[in-house]
Amino acid sequence: EETLPNGTPIISLAAGGLGVLILVAALLWVVLTRRSSKLTPIPVEGDVSMPLRGGEPVLRRPGQGGRLIVVEGPNTGVEVSLADGAIVIGSGKDSGLRLDGSDGSVAGTHARVWIKGDQLMLHHVARRRQTLVGERAVEWATLRPLDTLRIGPHLISFSIAVAPQPAS
Repeated sequence: EETLPNGTPIISLAAGGLGVLILVAALLWVVLTRRSSKLTPIPVEGDVSMPLRGGEPVLRRPGQGGRLIVVEGPNTGVEVSLADGAIVIGSGKDSGLRLDGSDGSVAGTHARVWIKGDQLMLHHVARRRQTLVGERAVEWATLRPLDTLRIGPHLISFSIAVAPQPAS
């Protein structure tokens, strides 16, 4: 059996270190399990959904909805409601807001949008094409009512309608 210069066996130090490690692990487990049992879920009113993988939850209050209106381009006048969660904007047949893509500037699935509070959340998903907010190409953007976005030759305006608050 090997010993340190002061005569202490090396085995007892290893065993003691293992004991301390086990004790620390047990204390950590107790602290973590007690902390997690005290967590209380926060109640949320309205419909909560996840429109995009990895996106933030969307909270829609009853009576709140938005609209997208094409104000310039081949599809001028087309409107779509955003009250039912996320929609796809693109030239594909399954797009919630279907735009003319005959010039190649609009992808089948170009962008996804949804309402969060009083804002429009936008996620650009098309490769080799652009979604502009103002003059800036974006991948993610937050638009306020009356803001516009451009996809190919289409200028799209966002508006929101909030149900009036009941009189007290």
